[in-house]
Amino acid sequence: MGLLSPVLREWRIGKVLGWLRGERILDCGCGSGSLLDAIGKEKHYVGIDVNKGCIDGRQARKGAKFLLMDVERDKLRIGKFDTIVACALIEHLTNPSEFISKISRLLNKNGRILITTPTSKADIILNLGSSIGIFDRGAYEEHKVYWDYEDFRRVAQELGLRIEHYERFQLGLNQLVILSRTA
Repeated sequence: MGLLSPVLREWRIGKVLGWLRGERILDCGCGSGSLLDAIGKEKHYVGIDVNKGCIDGRQARKGAKFLLMDVERDKLRIGKFDTIVACALIEHLTNPSEFISKISRLLNKNGRILITTPTSKADIILNLGSSIGIFDRGAYEEHKVYWDYEDFRRVAQELGLRIEHYERFQLGLNQLVILSRTA
């Protein structure tokens, strides 16, 4: 793990916390469960991750569970959710559009999808920083795509979602997008 990776993870978690809605939270690419640690005990939380080590290492508390799943390959038959979170995930996926389509079908009425992902401007910084141990090299090398506002706008339009909120943070190197149903 890179020197600054935990700091950046907590920054991303802090960005999404204020946008959580409802009682049922799905955390896609949950890793070690940092979001669960931050949200408190009153929520029903499901964390999914493809990394067995992350899932095995967590003991779920009452109202929370962790599932070993691949968000791209597995059918996500895990219920409906008020908020679906994907922090630092879509850049690792082969087809982010299909992923967003898949999780949008899991939204309750008035539900939200919260996504953080690096901007394309981050690539050179992440490459350099990961080569000297500031950021996680393995995570950087797994990056497949960089999305920008126009990518989110296009997918939202195709799926009947709306961009409720969009902002860049971490000096413009990361972004937060909030998608919700248009109707």
